Amino acid sequence: MNEQYIIDRILKDAKVEADAKISSAKKTAAATLKTAKEEIELANETEFITAKNAAEREAELGDLTAKTEEIKNILVAKHKILDDVFTAVRSELVNMNANDRKNLIDSLIKRYKKSGDQVTEQNGGIIISNNTYELRLTLDDLLNELRNEIEPEVVKILFGGQ
Repeated sequence: MNEQYIIDRILKDAKVEADAKISSAKKTAAATLKTAKEEIELANETEFITAKNAAEREAELGDLTAKTEEIKNILVAKHKILDDVFTAVRSELVNMNANDRKNLIDSLIKRYKKSGDQVTEQNGGIIISNNTYELRLTLDDLLNELRNEIEPEVVKILFGGQ
């Protein structure tokens, strides 16, 4: 065989092998490119869904915050109304005529004073005491106790039980 033939044959085989490797590399590159594009699309879609979900949660949180603030404002207004009602009652009692005040104090003494107790008038009411106890029946003490007892009923009357 001649030398040129061997060289041509080697070159031809090398070209076929190179073409096969190039073709395989192109297929691998195309598959890799396709996979990369799919991963990018999936990442973009995932990022979009994550951002959308975050925006929805933020909107829900904003709604809840607004509702909570509204409820808080309603409660503050209701408490102010209750305070105003009891302040008005206190004002009426503080400004009662002398005869009604004397009758109130006398009824408190009659109801709560025991033998040996001392009675001191204070703040529109009395304090009954002895060596072992002190019973505060001042106007503010009586109103606070009354408020604790009747406030649920006042709330029902004023706000329909809300």
